[in-house]
Amino acid sequence: MSLFDPTATHMLLRLTSSLTPVGTIRAYKAPGGYYKLSRLAVLKEYRNYRFGRELVLALHAWVKSAALTEGLAEHVEIVSHSQLPVKGFYAK
Repeated sequence: MSLFDPTATHMLLRLTSSLTPVGTIRAYKAPGGYYKLSRLAVLKEYRNYRFGRELVLALHAWVKSAALTEGLAEHVEIVSHSQLPVKGFYAK
């Protein structure tokens, strides 16, 4: 557990047929007003199905909704600190 877990939003992706969890992502509003995407993980055997992309898109939708609810601009900053080997994933 990290310092941000109590205020973070966690999303879990499960297979519809079996409810098997295959991926997760976390985000929180950081000091300074931006949102931070963190802890994206997809089980290795499911990484060829673009589930990571779907998790990031769902997180983006949540951030936009949360920002509008808080009266912030429609365009908000989302930052991510990722490992260099997966940098290309986030560039997509």
